Amino acid sequence: MKINSIKNLVVLFVIQLFSVELFSQVGINATGAAPATNAMLDVSSSSKGLLMPRMTTSQRSGLTATATDGLTVYDTEPKSFWYYNANTANWAELSVGNQWLSSGINLSNLNSGNVGIGITNPTGRLQINGTGGSVSNNGDLNPHIKLKLTNDGNWGWIRFESNLGTKSFSHRYDFFSSTLSSINYAIFYNTTQLFKIDGEGKVKIGIGSADYKLDVEGDINLTGKLRVAANEGVAGNVLKKDAANNMVWQAPSVGFSAKGVAPAISNFQDVPTGINLGTVVTLLTSEESDASNLFNGERFTVPENGMYHIDVHLQLSEADAGLHALSIGQFNSAGTSQVGTIRVSNLNTSENNGDKNLSISADVQLFTTNTYKIIYQHNAAGSQRITGSFYSWINLHRIY
Repeated sequence: MKINSIKNLVVLFVIQLFSVELFSQVGINATGAAPATNAMLDVSSSSKGLLMPRMTTSQRSGLTATATDGLTVYDTEPKSFWYYNANTANWAELSVGNQWLSSGINLSNLNSGNVGIGITNPTGRLQINGTGGSVSNNGDLNPHIKLKLTNDGNWGWIRFESNLGTKSFSHRYDFFSSTLSSINYAIFYNTTQLFKIDGEGKVKIGIGSADYKLDVEGDINLTGKLRVAANEGVAGNVLKKDAANNMVWQAPSVGFSAKGVAPAISNFQDVPTGINLGTVVTLLTSEESDASNLFNGERFTVPENGMYHIDVHLQLSEADAGLHALSIGQFNSAGTSQVGTIRVSNLNTSENNGDKNLSISADVQLFTTNTYKIIYQHNAAGSQRITGSFYSWINLHRIY
């Protein structure tokens, strides 16, 4: 009987072994239903759940040395599920809900609200708060937002784009070049560059590259003052463009002024036809001139080529009736030979209480190679007889 009993036990044990092999899938339910064919463990219930192993963060960290890839526990401190990733040899928190989704190597967030980092109630779509920190060994200041590229030849972009993608506004950074001049910070609207600073500190406004410290493509409008400091200019200087299109300071040309007056005379004075005003001025008894050496009482010169403004006035008292005129004569350097007459449009002749008033007020181009005289002319057959006094003056100054 004992031998038969032992045989029966062995047969029962072998049958149980075959049962385990045949029924390696496990189904846990209250109905006795078979487990799903593709599940090693099938737990079914309409009133109970599956309770994972629960532990603290410290207890979970204690499993790291012996953890198997995919080991999952519930951490009671952050109140979340964690799994062990053997590739990184670290624990990873499972995402909650479906806010972070993966598609290939891409991640997306379907959150319709705001995202906060360092703040629980963000007021913008993305808000990052920090209280400051120390500078780390690599020069980073924490907390901060970092854009890090592994390839030094790449650009860094911050891009704002409309929902339809038809409009965009971008900031572009290139701090990854070994050449200083190749480092750039630029702002774009769509594909149009609006603003750029390169590694040499040159600023470009508009399209293209900067050749100067400030290079503007287009007009500049100032509503305030323009201040230029730290150069050789002094008070009263004016800016002048040289042949290389550079603006340089220069002292303004003073020009000259001269006048002559004479008291009323009881007899008369004859003015021959074609006599120049300079000669007339020298004949006056109280001729005056400034300290400039540009005027010698008869003719004048200019210190440099340019555009000048000239004002001339001649008043004749009790002059004979007829045509009276002023003009600017252009002479050789010695003043002995007239080589032309400068045509001016702002001429005026008027008469007031018997006085003849003649004037010139015009902008004229003058050259250092010539000398100039103011010519008074009349159409009398002989000398113009002036029985009263006359008064004259001339002012000249350089415009540019």
